[in-house]
Amino acid sequence: MARINLNDFADIMLAKKIASKLSKIRKIKNKQDYTPAIDFYKPIREQIISLHKNGSNISTLTQIIKNQSDAKKINHYPPIISAYLKWCQNKQLIWFSPPQTVVKVIEGIELGINPELGLQIKGIPHLIKLYFNKDELPQERARIITNVMALELSSHCLSHTEIAILDVRRTKLIHHSEIPNFELAMAGELASIATILMRL
Repeated sequence: MARINLNDFADIMLAKKIASKLSKIRKIKNKQDYTPAIDFYKPIREQIISLHKNGSNISTLTQIIKNQSDAKKINHYPPIISAYLKWCQNKQLIWFSPPQTVVKVIEGIELGINPELGLQIKGIPHLIKLYFNKDELPQERARIITNVMALELSSHCLSHTEIAILDVRRTKLIHHSEIPNFELAMAGELASIATILMRL
């Protein structure tokens, strides 16, 4: 089964040159099965989810550093934690389970859509995808990711749900901004990916 995640899909949609697009699709085909060891942000992502889900004090997120032995995580996690605590400051955040789904492209190929957080902010439900990378989140990438989420998850949400992606290091919550005819563009891109995957 070839599983395409939202970041993979955004990479492919943003690729301007055919060679670059083919290279990114080839990486999906050759990608090894998921293991926690290769997911650099897994511990901090899961801790954030757990703290909100259990209604724990978000400041205890700092304790995650004590459980890390990886020098890179010890170096990269503190600014992420500091930024996330800053974003949460003075907000009343109430957890709800975020809907997730899998879009079957064709037999053997699927697109996974899994926002990490469901949070009520000032009484308004938000579906939020977390972005931890050191580089600033490009606006067009954010638009693609939030448009996919809006297209595939809106029917599972209350009508006034906000869909967004949080650039954690910059404490910037980027809301869904509709791309005209995105449903057609997404369908065409997925069909193209499926065709290429089958022929590689």
